[in-house]
Amino acid sequence: MANKKTIIGKTAPVPLGQQKAVNSLPVVFAEDQPAIPVEEQNKIQSEVALSLLGIPRAEVALGIFADVNTYDINPSEWSQFPIENDVDTTPPTGLNHLAEEAGAELVAATGRTTILTSKRFFRYQPGRVSSSTMGVKMNNTASTYSTDTANRDIMKGAPSIKKWGIFDKFDGYYYEIANGGDKNDFRCVRRTQALVYSQPSGLSGGDRWTAVASSTGKSNMKSGNWGEVGVDPVVYRNGLCYVAAAIHDPSLVYKPGDVRDIEAGSADVNDFEYDEGYAVRLAYKNTSNAFVEHMSGRKFQFPFDQKDIAKTSSDYLSWKDNDLFLKPTSEYIRLDAHCKWEDILTNLSRGGGSGFTAELGLDGTGDAVNTSVGDARYGYDTDPDETNSGVKVWNLLVTVQGANQVTNSEFDAAFGADSHRSASKEYSTSGGSIGARNVTLKEWFKLCVPPEYRYVYEWRPVRAMFSGDQLNGSNNVVRWSDVSTANVDPTDISVKRPGDPVTLDNAELTAQSQYNIDFTKVTMWKIEFSWYGAVGALFLCYVPVGNGEARWVRVHHMRASNQLDVASLGNATLPITYLTHGGLENNLVEGNTLVKYGASYYIDGGDKGTVRLLSKSTDTPKGIKYGVEVLTASNVGGNTFEVPFAEDNRDQLIGAYLKADTTTKVIWATEVSSGIVKLYFNRAMADIGVSAGTVELVVPRKQRAMIALRAKDNVINTTGTPIRNRVQLYPLKYGAGITDGSGSDNIVSLNFIKNPLLITNNLNNSGMATASLVSGPTSLHNLAAEPDKGFTVGSGTVPKEIEASNVTGSLSSVLAQDGYYYYGYVRAKPTNDVGGGFNTSAIGVDETELLVKFYRKGGKYYIQNHESQSVSMSIYIGNGWGILYTKMYTFSDDGTIGLFTGTIGSNLSTGNHSKYENQKKWDAPQVGNWESIASLSGAKISQDFKLSPVANTGNNVFSIYANRGGSQYDLEDYFAYNKEYISFPLTNEVDILGVYSHWESTAAASTPTTSIDIVNSLTWEEQ
Repeated sequence: MANKKTIIGKTAPVPLGQQKAVNSLPVVFAEDQPAIPVEEQNKIQSEVALSLLGIPRAEVALGIFADVNTYDINPSEWSQFPIENDVDTTPPTGLNHLAEEAGAELVAATGRTTILTSKRFFRYQPGRVSSSTMGVKMNNTASTYSTDTANRDIMKGAPSIKKWGIFDKFDGYYYEIANGGDKNDFRCVRRTQALVYSQPSGLSGGDRWTAVASSTGKSNMKSGNWGEVGVDPVVYRNGLCYVAAAIHDPSLVYKPGDVRDIEAGSADVNDFEYDEGYAVRLAYKNTSNAFVEHMSGRKFQFPFDQKDIAKTSSDYLSWKDNDLFLKPTSEYIRLDAHCKWEDILTNLSRGGGSGFTAELGLDGTGDAVNTSVGDARYGYDTDPDETNSGVKVWNLLVTVQGANQVTNSEFDAAFGADSHRSASKEYSTSGGSIGARNVTLKEWFKLCVPPEYRYVYEWRPVRAMFSGDQLNGSNNVVRWSDVSTANVDPTDISVKRPGDPVTLDNAELTAQSQYNIDFTKVTMWKIEFSWYGAVGALFLCYVPVGNGEARWVRVHHMRASNQLDVASLGNATLPITYLTHGGLENNLVEGNTLVKYGASYYIDGGDKGTVRLLSKSTDTPKGIKYGVEVLTASNVGGNTFEVPFAEDNRDQLIGAYLKADTTTKVIWATEVSSGIVKLYFNRAMADIGVSAGTVELVVPRKQRAMIALRAKDNVINTTGTPIRNRVQLYPLKYGAGITDGSGSDNIVSLNFIKNPLLITNNLNNSGMATASLVSGPTSLHNLAAEPDKGFTVGSGTVPKEIEASNVTGSLSSVLAQDGYYYYGYVRAKPTNDVGGGFNTSAIGVDETELLVKFYRKGGKYYIQNHESQSVSMSIYIGNGWGILYTKMYTFSDDGTIGLFTGTIGSNLSTGNHSKYENQKKWDAPQVGNWESIASLSGAKISQDFKLSPVANTGNNVFSIYANRGGSQYDLEDYFAYNKEYISFPLTNEVDILGVYSHWESTAAASTPTTSIDIVNSLTWEEQ
């Protein structure tokens, strides 16, 4: 039977097509048969299925940050500039919370700039890909490509700008639109400080910049390295055109006088605020002081401002057919793309001396700047002139966007009274020629940009160069977007330059854009990036494609693989940042706006990474006194009683509460007579059983700082170079040792408070010992005819102007100059409860105290809530009820509280404090002395932090209750990823965490008079 076979089959015919089992024929494949190929049709590969490194996303991403603005913009996570909304512009410049859609709206009035940035700098992890997603929408100006748009040339020369991405002032990647975002006014940008190790040669030698590309020997023109970084506002490195970041970012521009102080080393950049009034404007003033626009007839903002060149012109054909220099007689040729960059004549390929004119075929009209052959670097224009200004790059004639032009003395301070200019062209705002009246771009760069920002440049591919979807809904020519030796066409083995069309079989490739983006609609954007030489960045946008589908599409891949001499970024630890700038003549009544929605940051396969632990213990014990005032109450009635207390320090009691009933708080205090004050409470005394006799008031202002922690501005490396601090500080452990010699059981609280109000004015406080109420204003009101209804300040923290009709008396007696400010307490109640007016003779339980700031700016006076309120509030000043100074208090060695009677800082050496926004005030010795415990640490610590926190201000993260002995406390439940931390954000707004001790409980039979001594230790993590 061995030769017999059993055949299993089905009698024909077998029906065609897929059938049920009863009508189907089983098939078995032979074990040695090759694999059967399977064709997958209609597969759509997700643009984010692979990481930036080309690895399938199988790793679990570490979600480091996710934020929405449900209730408001979280001040623990975000920092803004201006630090407070500037209501003195139309519309107000700053940040608004859009409650109806949980959005954070950045608004910039004409000529102003608003920044919103995460306080965290997200750490780069080697070998990982970092990703940031941002949901935004924005408004647009009218198109500058339309001849119907008024003042469009001014708009191009001083554009409205919006940026969103992951970047700081030195490095990063971001999206940008200028004006309407049309065509090449949409860009993907790499910002970097990593360009310099060696500067290219100048005029002499075989690698001179002026060498013709076909000449024998090396040529920096051919290799693509032109210009001196930090001196020239436009340079080339590795064939890429880098433009100084300050040209497109007004937040990197400062007053010339401030720049000179920074250059001299008498101050650093953090001593000052940027001044967008000195942002560059691509126009010059003629002898009638009228502006003449360089952008007239041009399409794009500098350096993307090329005119259309007729493809039939002899210039174009000569360049195309013969590799000759393209030199139209009256045009500035764009440097970045759409031309053979090594074969163009611009202000970068310039010089002087024998043979230069003939070599470059100049016509002798001055297109090249006169500079000597012996000059190793290209210098400043000695003879600036409007005739050829439009064909120059470094020495283009420019002005600034603000009303205050560069003064003669400011120019002389930078370049000397006898400058590089010829005698007839020395700078003067009233000069007899146009060249003398204006600065050049290179001069502006030195005049208005601080030294550290002169080393920050940007590679700025425009829409026409995007390697992915140009998001214009059109069929576009595909162009190379970097310098590459890769080949699409195997017959074309050559170096590809930015802007060169990609060809196959001698035909230009085209690609159809999937979608025409509308920037005014809510859109999700993503940037993935890494560092060093492996990869650059990938820009993506989530848009509809086809019918009923939406997905991530690749907008642009900014490569950095085997293409750069140095790392792609100077530092890849970066914050998420949004910026808007209102350009001139933008015709935007609502301001230049960008709305931020959700934002997130994550790392593929990331982990916590390497951290650094540091610790500091206090050198000596610090004493605290009993924080409860034990007083004798008299004249008890209604919601008041009188107690003995220093009348001129009575603001110290605002916010105090009865120890017997912690819900009963002091809302006001008035002077009865010398040494006697009358306290008003938020509850009636009869309701809580208070009668004449001994009362105990817990006074929060008696909290004393044990230790304080903040982030440094800069970390100094071993060569003495300051590097901007990007470290986050996470306290991990706290230890306290308490010595109590009283013999009684006493309890102290140790309160971790972040950013309480400490500095309450920038006045001379010498007179505070005998003054409690602010002198000058006697009434504040909405209507002079209804003074008893008070003045409405609203519910938010947006400042409100106090006009002359709103005040009786004078605000100028204290606020004598711009920048002066003070905090004070005022009577207040909800606006809806004001009715016929405030009680002019007494304060009821329906009122509260309101902490507000008064300040002067631009000759005007403003009032501002210190914190947002749940409802709109009205305040009352009148009939003898005034503004109660919120004073500053310090402590003696044993912990006794005392009035501060000095001035917090006064100049750069003692802590600049000319206005509230000056962050150098925290370095003033009157605040405390800061020390660093390790050279590369990102932290500063203060053991003698001096000022008492104002009651009920700041974020009390948590409290510890302790008594005699020593204990250690774990803080990781409070400070960690997605919890609290300390940083030094992009806006330079200082974060401070203080540990404040308050002795508020004792078992002693009598009021303690001794001190409790405390030593501390704090351990934190830096990452």
